[in-house]
Amino acid sequence: MTSDLLENLNPPQREAVTHPGGPLLIIAGAGSGKTRVITHRIAWLIREQGLRHSAVFAATFTNKAAEEMSHRVQRLLGVSGVSLPIATFHSLCARMLRTDAPLVGRTERYTILDEADQRGLIKDILKSLGLRAEECPPAYAQWRINQAKMKMQTPDEFEATLERAEDHWVVDVFRQYERRLGESDAFDFEDLILSVVRLLEGSGERLHHWQSRFEHVLVDEYQDTNLVQYRLVKLLSGAHGNLCVVGDEDQSIYSWRGADLDNILSFQRDHEGAKVIRLEQNYRSTGNILGAASAVIAHNTERLGKTLWTEAGDGEPLCLIGAANEHAEAERVLELIEHERRRGTPLREIAIFYRVNALSRIFEERLAAADVPYRIFGGVRFFERREIKDLIAHLDLVENPENSVALLRVINVPRRGVGEKTLRGLVKEADRRGVSLWQALRQMVHEGKLRGKAGNALRAFVDQIDDWRESVSTLGLPGLLDRILEDTDYAAHLRKSDPLSAAGRVENIEELGQSLAEYEQGRATATLGGYLERVALTTATDDYDPDEECVNLMTLHCAKGLEFDVVVIVGMEEPIFPNRRAVEEQGRGLEEERRLFYVGLTRARKRVFLTHAMTRFLHGQTQRNLPSAFLGEIPREVLAVAGRSQPGWGGRHPQGVPGRQKSVAPPRRRGTMGMFRTGERVSHDAFGEGTILGVKGEGSMRRLVIRFEGKELVELLESYAQLERLDREET
Repeated sequence: MTSDLLENLNPPQREAVTHPGGPLLIIAGAGSGKTRVITHRIAWLIREQGLRHSAVFAATFTNKAAEEMSHRVQRLLGVSGVSLPIATFHSLCARMLRTDAPLVGRTERYTILDEADQRGLIKDILKSLGLRAEECPPAYAQWRINQAKMKMQTPDEFEATLERAEDHWVVDVFRQYERRLGESDAFDFEDLILSVVRLLEGSGERLHHWQSRFEHVLVDEYQDTNLVQYRLVKLLSGAHGNLCVVGDEDQSIYSWRGADLDNILSFQRDHEGAKVIRLEQNYRSTGNILGAASAVIAHNTERLGKTLWTEAGDGEPLCLIGAANEHAEAERVLELIEHERRRGTPLREIAIFYRVNALSRIFEERLAAADVPYRIFGGVRFFERREIKDLIAHLDLVENPENSVALLRVINVPRRGVGEKTLRGLVKEADRRGVSLWQALRQMVHEGKLRGKAGNALRAFVDQIDDWRESVSTLGLPGLLDRILEDTDYAAHLRKSDPLSAAGRVENIEELGQSLAEYEQGRATATLGGYLERVALTTATDDYDPDEECVNLMTLHCAKGLEFDVVVIVGMEEPIFPNRRAVEEQGRGLEEERRLFYVGLTRARKRVFLTHAMTRFLHGQTQRNLPSAFLGEIPREVLAVAGRSQPGWGGRHPQGVPGRQKSVAPPRRRGTMGMFRTGERVSHDAFGEGTILGVKGEGSMRRLVIRFEGKELVELLESYAQLERLDREET
């Protein structure tokens, strides 16, 4: 009876599936078949241990994962249409509250506010309190309230921990917000779990009911749980101790969303007698990929530890590609994509990962220009981002003010005091006159029919567009964008309306300016109309079938849970990856950045390409960046360096680089072993001979400050630089 459920499971997987009961921690390495173990364990408990279908609760972090798990369990059990309590934490608690809501001050017909509803309520509260959204941004209040709820704080407790006196207005909003939620018979997203935890902690009867209902509790991705989810799991499993958690501390990358790494690190301490099983056989990646990932993550200190291995063979070495700048980097990436296509790799099996969204633009444009289909995961395309669409709409009005869609988008962005009533009146008047919205607006301004604050704002708006149209020929395209930004004070609008994401949005605007400059520089007769046409054609390619062959672009955070034959991680430079703050703070921030790199590496089945640029235009200026310290943590025996066009950069190439011959990782040369010291003479392939003037940092972060002959000071990572120590002359 049991053999079919245990078929094709390796020994640790079988041990995990058949664990009789009690606390169990399954440390599941990347690609080790954790979903298979979870689904087989649920089926085992139901079929072999005789549990009711409804007695095993399994928590996942996405509805899609829950649905997939449910289908797989039903197939294993040979049934269909059976309701299984496999769900996200929020879904489970929503179900529990359908019967228990009256115990926490709501009715069983309560509603759930989504993020947009939540922000709308906060805006109404700001108005009722006489607070201006420009000075008290709703998005900031929303974020602070959600963070407080994830920490299980009441408004009073939140106030007691407030660090910034200027944020006291958030406390007032929080109190009003909680009152309005009650009056509206509603929960927000964070309330769902928090209300259930508070109910179970305060009612022994309901706690006993739900503990009896769920005789076994399983949690996937346990490293991603926050404080409230941790408390819920402890409560539900507290009576019987039948708690099985599956996770990987090396893939904990969501601390900014409230995830607490300590939950998995302290599991054995929290649950006396807990069994620990490690799933270490990897079924996804080659040996070289695992060797690189394992060596990198070994530099972290907050680990439970595991040793991943595979029967798939070593495979090809990881390929390191250096480029002069971001354009050369994008060109090299395009070359390798074309080569992968020629060797039979489907485009859907190729992924480009980046640390920050701002890096995607150059790759999107290059892929579009080469007619290579692509799609963005976990985000919107560069030219579909809100701030970019706002500014493109302004540019559209300069090119063609008759564009009513663009006009309506930005007529009150940034805010000019033009209300919905005024806009509705404009639209009606244009219809009555039988003209475009722009023509009606100009006519009404000329006739003096627009009065008050809104009238003054609309007259100024018309004058701005006329001025921009007259100036475009002298300003040039980047200059036109700068004038629009200056006249509208758009950056200040972003900081006021959405302070949490303003910095990233400003970076995207800088990328738009760079895009305009590149378009203008590359053409003798560059026009605004030509650029806008190019943008329109680029964005039009996004609407295609999900099964269509296309390259996948995404941030490293979005890559979690996915896998591809070929992975390209771009922008492997400091201060991009790891980011500057993590490097400066060290500690947990840097370790989470390293876990993010580990996640990226372990998404690949067959090949990994790592790229970096010597210079990159970022944050409005051209920067000379150091290669990422993480590159120096990859063992040389699993890494090959692609040839570069600059003289002296070597010619070591792995199999599979377009037009290059096969090579193995470069051996260390004589004199490169050991720590370098101040005063030593060294030689570098690209920079020549020089003298070490100083040393910064320790371990993999150790940098050498070197003055090369005829050049300014250069900082190099010791583990990456491949310096040769010059022999001292005999005296």
